[in-house]
This record gives sequence, structure tokens and C-alpha cells, in this order.
Amino acid sequence: MEKGVATLIQSTRDRFDHILVCLTEAGASVRLLPSETEIIELRKKPGNSAAFVYKLARLLRGLRPSVVHTRNWPGLDGVLAARIAGLVRLVHSEHGLGSDDPNGLNPRRLAVRRLLRGFPQEYVCVSRTLLVIAGEGPERKRLSAVAAATGISERVRLAGAVPHDFLPNYFRAADVLAISSHSEGWPTVIHEAFSCGTPVAANAVGGIPEALGESGLGVLVDGNSPETLARGIAAALATQWDSNVISRHAGLYSWTRIANRYVALFENVIEGWAPAKHVVG
Repeated sequence: MEKGVATLIQSTRDRFDHILVCLTEAGASVRLLPSETEIIELRKKPGNSAAFVYKLARLLRGLRPSVVHTRNWPGLDGVLAARIAGLVRLVHSEHGLGSDDPNGLNPRRLAVRRLLRGFPQEYVCVSRTLLVIAGEGPERKRLSAVAAATGISERVRLAGAVPHDFLPNYFRAADVLAISSHSEGWPTVIHEAFSCGTPVAANAVGGIPEALGESGLGVLVDGNSPETLARGIAAALATQWDSNVISRHAGLYSWTRIANRYVALFENVIEGWAPAKHVVG
């Protein structure tokens, strides 16, 4: 059990009666719990187990809690178990990334999170935001120095050059893609993010306002300053986006469709500029 769980229970004991269900054991932090807290240790073995999920569902069905609160990656077992048990008042919160997946890029975990994300009534990320900057360039040393000087080095990842085939993993892991450009054309990175169901927060420059012209795709930021972009990113992180809507929109701008439009455009131009026939009579 994490210390944060004990602190949360202590802080809300006047409003709620808590039953703590530990997938494995309660651990040393149990000493921080109020004495009246009921503790259930399930001693789950390592690995995934459908039988365990159904066991947890039977337990939750018997307890009939007013609210089920699950936490972090291991707690997703509880999300599925609660739904199997017919419990609809469900809150899941993420409190940081584990040491076994420090950048949150594990493809299997990404898929499971996306599958289960629609189940809770509330899906809350209360961990410190992790900023991942992909790409290589002359500003790398300065960015690293700024992160260190402001005390946020552990919250910033300078990923360097990322192979193009691996970029979808980054897009799927991100809660939002931030674009801080002061000038742009029509950035293809926006639709690359859209194709992965990821919303975008970006300055309203160049073709970006047109790319983000429809609702449900992201946050368009006016002002072109760090402060306004920060507010836009915060707004995007606080919004529950529909990744299916976003990815479907990306399909409208696939390279196949764009190429077909250019083919039609070229053919129309060629036909329109066919040499005129002169008749002499």
C-alpha cells in the first residue's frame, strides 16, 4: 500500500468509511491508517489472472461500496472487477509512472489503459506532469540546464531523435501533444497525433487554426506566449477527450486521400489547359 493511500484515508475519514482492499499485502504504511479502517489482503501472485479478477469482482459485489477507487497500473484489475460486479460509481486515479515503465510507452499497457479508460466515471491523473521533448537540436543543453535550474529535471525527458516508426508509441502515451511554434504551415505532426487518438494544444499560427478548426480535437491558444500555451496545455489535460472521434478525424487527412485529391487537381488543371483547337475556314 502506498503512503498516499493512507494519507487520503486519514484526510477523508470524517466523510467516508473506508475499506482498504490490497491486491497483495498492506505493507508498512498500514501503521498510518485510522484504527477503524477495515483491511482486506488478497495476496495476489505475480502475473495476470482472469480468475483473480473474478475473485475480486465477487468480493466487491459482496461489499457493495458506494464508490470504488482504484489507483495506478495494478489498480486496473479493480476497474475491470468493479464493472463485472455491476458497480458503476468508479474512480480511477494515476499517480505517476512505475519504474518498470518510466516513460509510459509500454504498448500493452497503453492498449489496456485505452480500453478501460471509458469505464470509470472519473479518470484522474494527479501525478506530476511529465514533459517529453522529442527531437535533437542545438537547444538541448539549454533545455537541460533550464530544467535543472527550475528543479523539474525528473519531470522532463529529452528523448532525442526518435525513429519515425516508433513515434506512434509516443503519441499514444501522451495525454496531449503540445506545439509551441511561432510560425507554421500545415504541420503534419498534428494529424499524426490525431491518428493515435491524441489531442493537440497549439498556438494559433499558420495553418494550425484550420487543422484544429473542429471541436473535440484539442485546444487552440491565442497569444503565442509561454503563459498562454501553459494554460492551453492545462486545459487540454483537464478535458476528457474522445480518442475515437479524434482518430476518425485523422482518417479524413490520410496521405492516400491527400494524394487522390492532388491527382484530381492535377488532372483538372491539365484538362483545363488543353490546347485550343483552331478552325480555319
